[in-house]
Amino acid sequence: MSVPLLLPAQGGIPDYERALLAKVGKWCRLFGEAVYEPVPAPKIKCKGRDFVLKNGKNYYYFVHDLGVLGDANVTAMAQGLGSRALDGFTAKVKSVKYLDNGEELRFTQNADAGMPAIFCTGYTYGTNYVVRVVKIETE
Repeated sequence: MSVPLLLPAQGGIPDYERALLAKVGKWCRLFGEAVYEPVPAPKIKCKGRDFVLKNGKNYYYFVHDLGVLGDANVTAMAQGLGSRALDGFTAKVKSVKYLDNGEELRFTQNADAGMPAIFCTGYTYGTNYVVRVVKIETE
């Protein structure tokens, strides 16, 4: 089915904007459960631009500035790969995984101190979404 070309003044969307909207739509399909209903978890502190949202027993950790495994490195603020601590997180962690590909992540937790550490890996599949979302399931 062919869509007639409309100029922006006629309500059309230029190709470059259509491509951007398609990318945003793909991101929303991957990470939608982390953005539509969760609320901020202000007691949980993260380093840099990272932050956490909460929905029931699930937490969503938005991880910025990861690297790409291999020759390229796409870190902007040098946090990169490795352990990241979440200060003030007292819920008992059951599982930790990326939403985009379901990869299980290693973690350690000292619930008494309110500080789990999650080992964040890079983009093994070649797409840097700028932010990756980790789903943390708790008991």
